[in-house]
Amino acid sequence: MNFSVDRDFVRVGDKSYAINKINSVEVRSQKKKGSTAYLALWTIAAGAVLMGIKGGATAAMGWAPVAFFCALIGHGSYGRRFPTMSYALYLVTSSSEAAAVTTTDRSEIDNVRREIEEAIAARAHMSVRFPPSSGPSAQKDGRHKSDLRAAQARVLIAADQDLTASSGS
Repeated sequence: MNFSVDRDFVRVGDKSYAINKINSVEVRSQKKKGSTAYLALWTIAAGAVLMGIKGGATAAMGWAPVAFFCALIGHGSYGRRFPTMSYALYLVTSSSEAAAVTTTDRSEIDNVRREIEEAIAARAHMSVRFPPSSGPSAQKDGRHKSDLRAAQARVLIAADQDLTASSGS
């Protein structure tokens, strides 16, 4: 599977999904029914063999390729007779959801999910914004570095007073 995750995008094949647009990641499982085509093909092969036996040597030569072909295709279908689980990873945004990855390997889909969730969490931690301390927006709002430093100092002093008051009790 052609898959990669970086700080900004999840890339699956030729599609890219922006990390900051993904709200959640969901894994859905679906049980796919096993194939029973081998039963029909082997029945046709057995019928062709019986027709060949009943019809004599020349009829046997005509039915033999049919029996062989049906038996061979039936053998290939026999390997897919058991039900299989299919897992799909959906990326959910505010406007839609998309199945990004589909596989039968649960551990692979779990690894993909973990990587995407880690990228979302890392991006969320990086996007924490602090109020500007200088520049046009700070001056427009009447905030200056000294005002912010004074506010930070008041918060630290209040926290320190709370700690000393709680340790003295």
